[in-house]
Amino acid sequence: MCSKGDLQKYINKQKDPLPEATILSALYQSCRALECAQEWNFIHCGLKPSNFLLSPSGTLKLSDYGLSHINTLAPLAKPRTKGRDTSDTVRCMSPGKGEKEELFSHKSDMWSLGATFYELITLKKAYPQ
Repeated sequence: MCSKGDLQKYINKQKDPLPEATILSALYQSCRALECAQEWNFIHCGLKPSNFLLSPSGTLKLSDYGLSHINTLAPLAKPRTKGRDTSDTVRCMSPGKGEKEELFSHKSDMWSLGATFYELITLKKAYPQ
């Protein structure tokens, strides 16, 4: 169980910079989670701090695969976001991701992971709205 909430809530509670060991552990775990997804050819398509859940032991778990798909290198005709609040997702989305002909790729997940890292390290949103 991930009863400690998500990484976004954890970041929001912080008043002082996180200890380096905490940051490095979170960075390592999130990279491993994304690496595992990519080994199975999954593209998450919605990485953001709130999609990393925290267990009581401090283990990060990647969640919310609602926008993800298997990489087939086929363009997505229209985003699968009907009825969903995607405001946070857009904040961590790679440039050009919202364009109709944009192919989903592991590169866009890496961009989003970088935006998540920025928020974890600086405790500020990468692209405030």
